[in-house]
Amino acid sequence: MKTLFEKDTDRLSLKLQAEADAIKLFIDCAPIAGTAPSPPVTRDELLALIESGLRVRDLDNAVLDDVLKYINRGESVSERRIKKGREPETGDCGRLLLILKKFTGKGEMHEDEKGHVAFASMHLFDNVRSGQIVARIYPPKPGKDGVDIFDKAIPAKPGMPVKVKVDKSLRIEEPASSAENFQRIVAMSDGYLTEESGELQLHEDLHINGDIDFHYGNIDFIGKVFISGDVHPDFEIIARKGIVIQGGVQESRLRSPDGEIEIKGFAFGGKHGSIVCGQSLIGTVMHEVAAEVVGPIVITKEAIDCTLRTQSSISMPKARLVGGRAMCVCGVEAKEIGNKAGQETCITLANSVEVGTEYGEILVQIANHEQAIKLIELHLGPYAQNTARLQLLAPSHRARMEALLHKRKDVEASRLRLLAKKMSLLDGGKGNAVQRVDFYEALYPGVHIISGDHSFVPKEMLKGPGTVEFNDLTKEFVVSELKPLECNVGGVPNTKPVQPPQQDEGGKHGK
Repeated sequence: MKTLFEKDTDRLSLKLQAEADAIKLFIDCAPIAGTAPSPPVTRDELLALIESGLRVRDLDNAVLDDVLKYINRGESVSERRIKKGREPETGDCGRLLLILKKFTGKGEMHEDEKGHVAFASMHLFDNVRSGQIVARIYPPKPGKDGVDIFDKAIPAKPGMPVKVKVDKSLRIEEPASSAENFQRIVAMSDGYLTEESGELQLHEDLHINGDIDFHYGNIDFIGKVFISGDVHPDFEIIARKGIVIQGGVQESRLRSPDGEIEIKGFAFGGKHGSIVCGQSLIGTVMHEVAAEVVGPIVITKEAIDCTLRTQSSISMPKARLVGGRAMCVCGVEAKEIGNKAGQETCITLANSVEVGTEYGEILVQIANHEQAIKLIELHLGPYAQNTARLQLLAPSHRARMEALLHKRKDVEASRLRLLAKKMSLLDGGKGNAVQRVDFYEALYPGVHIISGDHSFVPKEMLKGPGTVEFNDLTKEFVVSELKPLECNVGGVPNTKPVQPPQQDEGGKHGK
């Protein structure tokens, strides 16, 4: 405490003190000789004594009146606060505001209106696009000045600026206009946001160290995903730029619109699994896998009971293709096609539209419509062709037959619309100039090769290496010596021709 003023009169002893910052003013006061002054000391007398030493205003009159009670009883008081200023308020510190969720390895559970939680749909992070604002940096605020006991301003300290570190994947931009009071952190590429050692970073590749299960849930990422483990049943991975899975896949959904999908372990599709990708699909062993691919499908060991669709080729020079359906534009090559048991294995050499799921669904719908028409006509009996005989029926029976005729008309109209849509799709399809199926060791009976309305079924095992090629001029399939696949869709090559494996010293076919 610092003494600001001291004075003794014939009635009082007065001392005024203040703290070092001069925020509070204290009074020490005692009557002379320790007896009650007569007449009593008044507030005006005390104020006059204080003001003779200090120019202060707005003292606390309630405290002064309480001090006077003690003085006029002959008692002393010490360190009674008679005025308080206002301490300065330090400004708020600058802050970093993330506009989206960064990846921390932990997801968020969300309940629906019924309280159910989808454990597979965890919100791990937000996708970031190039040019997107990911965060804002707000500057510190100036703070609020204080006031001392002499009514002088005490300058406030501004808040501390926030320290933000970013790597080269992000850029800090100054405010776009005077209306903005913050800097912006802008993404320089696609990816997801993390904070590592205090530095914000954007990653284009997502690496999952482990399995895709309830720990991570479904993945939906704008970049490329690498999985070190397996993908468990009923989970989904969507990665725009590609997917690489070191382990296996079971009844899961994989989507990569612009990238390649590679599965290094066993892949089982089952009833619920599916694969869709915009480039190539690379696998080792595939069982009951349904895949729709724009680029080549490459399988190194075997494909059993799969449904494979590609606008390019299916390349399996060291693998077996057994069962299922293979639909492609640029042909198939495999070590063995079919098996000794004669398992049905269908290969369709089609154009770019016919291998698509949409075209296949239209064919199924057309077949369902045709089946529905047959069932209606079965119920109509002779009235299906001779509607004039309806007049001979009883009114109630005639009404039922007329309703069936009306339904047949509606179904037929729907079938014609589907046929028109089918033809419209086919008009935009592009075919390959060469349609070939290459087999390096064997092509078994039970294999069914289709091109348009034409088909080829071997009556006995064909020993490889050899090629089954459809001659577009003669509209016939021809078995010949091995010829390499060529991909020349619509007259423009879209992939490099797949080269057959070279024969090694042991007489076996190697890649």
